[in-house]
Amino acid sequence: MDETIKEILDELILFLEEGKSIKYLKNAETVIGNKYLEMVEYAPINTYLSVAIQVILGWSRDSQKGYAAQGGLELVVNDPITNNIRILFEECPEISEIFYLGDDYLGWAENLNNEVLNEIKKYILDNYKLKIFKGSGRRIKR
Repeated sequence: MDETIKEILDELILFLEEGKSIKYLKNAETVIGNKYLEMVEYAPINTYLSVAIQVILGWSRDSQKGYAAQGGLELVVNDPITNNIRILFEECPEISEIFYLGDDYLGWAENLNNEVLNEIKKYILDNYKLKIFKGSGRRIKR
């Protein structure tokens, strides 16, 4: 796996853990945040981007564990989450080095060879820990 792919994955994971965008996610965070600020007086800007990232990394992680389709994830056209994923891909084109986004489909980038793809899958599995929020607000890792 090359350094750019690792940096992108690290930033996706860091954004979910700490809400920080360093390089690749800055534009996506701004565009998605502005979109929701137009609709409501106050919006937790990073929440909308977080959900989009969770869908992408969650599908990758869950497909490896047999909980989701291995080949790709079917998306609902014009769904708010799908639209935010689309904005993420538009504002962070580097993510296309890892993932492919069609009209109604999310999958792996077609240019990845099996060795690199397996490294990426393992990296996500080892480093992305899904956080589950209970009613008390406590975070629980699974």
